[in-house]
Amino acid sequence: MQVYVFKTEQDVDTYVGQQISTFIQDNDAPVIGFATGSTPLGAYESGKTDFSKVRAFNLDEYVGIEKDHPQSFARAMKDYLFSKINIKEDNTEKNIWIAAILKAVTYCTESHNH
Repeated sequence: MQVYVFKTEQDVDTYVGQQISTFIQDNDAPVIGFATGSTPLGAYESGKTDFSKVRAFNLDEYVGIEKDHPQSFARAMKDYLFSKINIKEDNTEKNIWIAAILKAVTYCTESHNH
């Protein structure tokens, strides 16, 4: 395992932003799971990365909350990130994977409780 030490938050943002940019450039159809919260925002916005071919999903979301609810992670990502980069709205599928996982977990739970 390699450990990196940076002097400033901006140095971290620049390095991580470069890694994201390289990943996007090296892949024809990149998919990124975006973490919510303010910590990674600087890395996402640190460069001139072209996000137009990226398909994105949020790693977090509340169960049962609508995507446009003011406290949803989908809304936060739209307001604080997706509206600031050139990602296509159609490529920001909200919680597709989470919904599938929840459905599978619900099925398994119900199957074992009968």
